Amino acid sequence: MVPIARQGQDKAAGILIAALNPYRQLDTAYAGFLDLIAGQIAASFASARAYEEEKKRAEALAEIDRAKTAFFTNISHEFRTPSPCCSARSKTRWPNRDCLRSPWSV
Repeated sequence: MVPIARQGQDKAAGILIAALNPYRQLDTAYAGFLDLIAGQIAASFASARAYEEEKKRAEALAEIDRAKTAFFTNISHEFRTPSPCCSARSKTRWPNRDCLRSPWSV
């Protein structure tokens, strides 16, 4: 049994259970080979975890981009076509628009 370590944590992610060759003794080279396999499995776990986190981050950024696009689309629409309540209010506030003219206009 060889523990599969998590990167940056003390607790193991799992255990590699490997059957040993009955015709070969467990020496340091054989144990090193098993440790190498466990290290490769741990690296694969870390890679998969990083990929999932990057995917979530990309989805969040795409959602923010969609919200930003919708916001600026609505704002640009409001700048192009002002709300009717604003123009109606200005007519009721200044029914005689002659007072708004500049004294220097002809």
